[in-house]
Amino acid sequence: MANRAFDFDEDSGNSYDYDLLLSAAGAIEKSVAVLATHSQPFQLPAGSALIWKARVKKFDIGFSVKETVEESGQPPVVLEAPQKYSMEMPIQGRIAPEPYNRTITLHFDNSFSALQSKTVVFWVAIGENVSLSDDMVGVARSKEVSAADDGPQF
Repeated sequence: MANRAFDFDEDSGNSYDYDLLLSAAGAIEKSVAVLATHSQPFQLPAGSALIWKARVKKFDIGFSVKETVEESGQPPVVLEAPQKYSMEMPIQGRIAPEPYNRTITLHFDNSFSALQSKTVVFWVAIGENVSLSDDMVGVARSKEVSAADDGPQF
């Protein structure tokens, strides 16, 4: 099961958190069309964990996580049930290591919206010792503070 742990600044504006997450190395920004979905699979080797952080830029987006174990021949298992997240709500979690290879799919759902496409940004890390507390968003925040201290670059 995925473990949820929210550590975005709760008093900061969403656009700041969205832009900060977008500045993290390896962050991906995707547009999800009206009445459409976007699924992003990640191959997770045996013994590896996966963490993710995501934000929707405006409005809301549906989000869920599924696991597929190729060797089992079974259909995908829902690890995170579909839930709507507003732009004020951070989307993040962790998939614990298991002794087998699998595919973890992050699923962004805009099929309920006939009027607005949605833009999401997400960041994923895979490894044996990945943690939500020491991820690239924290590194990006440190770089941003350092750059602000150095003054404008010309």
